Parts: sequence; C-alpha cells; structure tokens
Amino acid sequence: MHIKSENQLNNYIYIFFFISIWFCLDTNFYNILSFKEDNNIKNFFLSLRAIFPLIFFFCFLFYFNFKIEFLTNNKSLNFILLIYSLYFFFQLPGLLLTENSLINSYYAIISLIAIFSVAASYNKIFNKNTFYIISFIILTPVVFIYGYLSWEWIVKTHNINMYGTFPQVFVDVGSFSTNVIRSSGLARSTMILIIPLFFWLLIQPIKSLYLFFYLFLGSIIYLTQSRIVLLFYFSFLIFSFVYLMWNKSLKQKIIKIFVLGLLPILIVNLTLLVKEEIRAGFISKRLGIEYNKERSTKFFREYNEKFDFFLEGDTRFQDPENYIRNLDPKTFTSNRFGYWRSIIHKSNEPIFGYGVLGDRFLINFNSANTLVYSYASGGLISLILMMIILLRYTYLCIHSIFFRKIHLKKENIVLLSSIFTMSFLMLRGIAEVGIGVFSIDFLIFLSCLIVLEENLKKLDEKR
Repeated sequence: MHIKSENQLNNYIYIFFFISIWFCLDTNFYNILSFKEDNNIKNFFLSLRAIFPLIFFFCFLFYFNFKIEFLTNNKSLNFILLIYSLYFFFQLPGLLLTENSLINSYYAIISLIAIFSVAASYNKIFNKNTFYIISFIILTPVVFIYGYLSWEWIVKTHNINMYGTFPQVFVDVGSFSTNVIRSSGLARSTMILIIPLFFWLLIQPIKSLYLFFYLFLGSIIYLTQSRIVLLFYFSFLIFSFVYLMWNKSLKQKIIKIFVLGLLPILIVNLTLLVKEEIRAGFISKRLGIEYNKERSTKFFREYNEKFDFFLEGDTRFQDPENYIRNLDPKTFTSNRFGYWRSIIHKSNEPIFGYGVLGDRFLINFNSANTLVYSYASGGLISLILMMIILLRYTYLCIHSIFFRKIHLKKENIVLLSSIFTMSFLMLRGIAEVGIGVFSIDFLIFLSCLIVLEENLKKLDEKR
C-alpha cells in the first residue's frame, strides 16, 4: 500500500510538472520582473506563471535527490528527445555572440525543461497517452472561450468572419495574458481539437452533444479563414472519407460525409445568411428585429478604445464594415517570401545564428516558417537538427498509415489523432514558426510524438 501510494504521488508530481509548463505559455523573464515594478494582481499572476516551472524544476530535482532517469526505455524516443534538446540548446550561443536580448533565453530554457519533464516521467507513468490527454484538456477551454467571444463579435458587428478578431475582441482576456491569440492561432488550436472528435464521430453513432461541439469547432475553422488550416482540414476530410472508411457501407459513408463534411458548411452559411438578412432588414418585421448599424459601430469603437496596443497607423481593425478578409493583391503569402529573403540576406551568423527569436532581432517580424526561424535563431546547426525531426516524423506518419495500416478503431483514436495532428503541425510549419519555438505547437507536437513512438515500439515488440 505504501509503495502504491508513493507511486501515485510521483505520478501526480510528473503531471503537475507538465501542467506548470503549459501554464507558462505567453510569459517570459519580463513578466517575472514586472511584478516588482508594478505589484498589481495581473502582474502577480503573470509573474507566478512565468517562474513556477523553474521553481518546480529545481524542487523536482531535490525531491528525487537528483536520482532521475534521463534516458527512457525507448531508444527511438531517446534519440529524438536528444535531437530536440540540442536544437534548443544551440539557440543559446547566438544570444551571447550577438546583441540579441538574453531575456529571450527563457523560451529555450523552458523548452529544454519541457523535454526534460517528458524524459524523466516517461518510464514512471504507465499510460503514455497522459501527455496528450493533458494537452487536450488544457487546450479545450481556451478554444471554447476564444471561440465564443469570436462568435459574439460576429453577431454584434458587421463582420462575417473571425479574421479581424485580433486584438479588440479579446480585451477581457488580457488580464490573464498580454499576448492574446490571433485568428490563425485560434484556427490552429481548433484544428488540434477537432481531429480526435472527428475520429470519434466517424467510429461511433453520432450523438447530439458531440455533434454540437463538432459543428462549433468546424464553424471556427471556416470563419477564421486561415488558409493553411483550411487546406489541411479539407485534405484531412477527403482522405478520411476515402481511405479510412473504404470498408464501410455506402449508407454509412453518405451519412458521415453529409454530417461531418457538409453540415458544418451549411450551418455556417445559413447562420451568416440569416444575420445578413436581419441586418439588411429583409425579415426584420417578421422577427421583430432590426439591425442597428449605429449601435453596432458604437460597440466596435468601445472595444477599440479598451485595447491599447494597436500598431500605429494600422486601420485594419478600425473599420466597422470589415465584411471579409482583405487580401494583399501584391502577395498571396502575406509577404512571407519577403521575410524569408530578408532573414537569409541579413544573417551574418550562419553557424550559431542570432539566438532565440533571431528572426525578430533581424527583421523585427515573425519569420513565419519553421526552417527559416531555425536558421535565424540557431544557424545551420539548429536548421539541420530541425530537418532531422521533420524528416523522421514525415516518414513515420506516412509509414504508419500506409504501410503499418493502423485501422480506424476506438482503441486507435489517440494514435491516429497524434499522427494527423503532427502532420498538421509540420504542414503549418511552412507558414508559421510552429514547433520550432516554445509554443502550443511545440507542446502538442511533443505530446503526440510520445504517443507515436510508444505505439510503434509496442508494434515492433509484437513482431
């Protein structure tokens, strides 16, 4: 009994360690110092979130008297965790060799602590899906809160999309984090959540509660208008219906395609149509509702006044009739190619790079590409290490689906979800930094690779 209770306590410690890392997202060393400068309740919680993983790390070491197994019983996982650790470690020299801020070292240090927490707990936690489940549970309320606020925004303003939600829609959330989510981030997080829910509905009889959540998440994906997310989402749906349901009856295929593929589109468009009909006054008499443009514009202006970090001269979010996403006619990629070229041309540190957030140091913008960011922050060394990670999991994801033929079954939902989530995050790396920096993408990717490596190990042992 004593041994059992001690093991349970240790499991809780590992779990809380990983949770503390999740909760320090959107914080840095500045947040730790900010409480000293202005000791209000907001800065107190930001400071606590930022410093807690560091405190937990040292307490963790002392609790186990430094007798921690750094190597897991999975050789393949040891290899990839070492590669990932070296990737972040080699982003530190650039901070010392250039004028980039040492404050940025926080992100590399926390990333290394996250990898350490996984390696230290892997042999101790019986269920290797724990990391994925924790990540899923933490991400769920975030998506639903931001999703609700975004839908409220659409209902109360002239907008018919969620692309213009940043930053004024999330003013009230600013008390928890000063770095509120953008529409592309909301689309990313929604895609991560909808994958396992989609597989569940694909396998099980469709129930109204799960369907409601699926339609809600699907509506966010359509309305945020993130091109890379929409590309993956449609490809994911088509592949799942064609390949994963090949042995199902024609009736089952038709029902699932309509409910999971077409119904979200129909509901989103019907909702927007009704809203625009009301706004235009076509059915206002019948419903007793009249769209008040003056009141809507006032609501919009009040949100703008609450938020105090607009870019100077940026009028994109000050237009009360931002009906659709505006695309720059000069660039389809939102000038991403220009950022990539600028970083490559301006970089004079090809070996070690400019340290963490080296892209911001060079061009004062997010590089919007995992490999370009790796080169800017850790030079050729980090670039090569990141390419090893991407090549390995591109191969494993393809091999697992097409050659190992992991079937669509209830017990494989987490595994399949991990495979497709990793595929999505790697695809997203073309247009975002993603898994190359401490972020939601990185923590989700880390959780998924544990699931994949563990299941492949079990399959190999059975052979």
